[in-house]
Amino acid sequence: MINAKRWSNGLAVVLLCGVSSAAFAAIQGDKGSTSTGSATVSANVPTKIQITNVQDFIFGEWSGEGGFSSTASNICVWSTSHQYALTASGSLTDNAFGMTGVGGDIPFTVEWSGVTGTLSPGVATPILAAAKSAACNANGDPTASMTVTVTEAAMQEVTIGQYSGTVTLTVATE
Repeated sequence: MINAKRWSNGLAVVLLCGVSSAAFAAIQGDKGSTSTGSATVSANVPTKIQITNVQDFIFGEWSGEGGFSSTASNICVWSTSHQYALTASGSLTDNAFGMTGVGGDIPFTVEWSGVTGTLSPGVATPILAAAKSAACNANGDPTASMTVTVTEAAMQEVTIGQYSGTVTLTVATE
């Protein structure tokens, strides 16, 4: 009785395997004046994302008046889902945006196209449209821009010296 049960369970497994593999089996043609065969072609597109064309912001020497503001355009975010979320982090304490140097820290703000207002460090944005081609060169592919702004008041707070910081942009598929 036990052997018969094992045999029937084994037969069920073999039959199930046969059914699943037959679903993807090529079809062979018959002999005749014409013959037709077919083959299944399949692929799996996994979750992939890439950000390119990110540019540095080099403000140079401060004149003593006003602040700095600059925009980097044509940043390409490509994703197999055609959408993404963005999280920006700064290099100061608690991922704050800013530059640091011998005279302290100079905070700055970061804006991203498609997002209302300034970004909050470490906080993911809502869903944004990503490009359909990795080079952002397909018809209608969106590109993004990032603006970094340093106020005059922030510049007045620090002493002479060289200041630098980093904005890290993390994109994730949605």
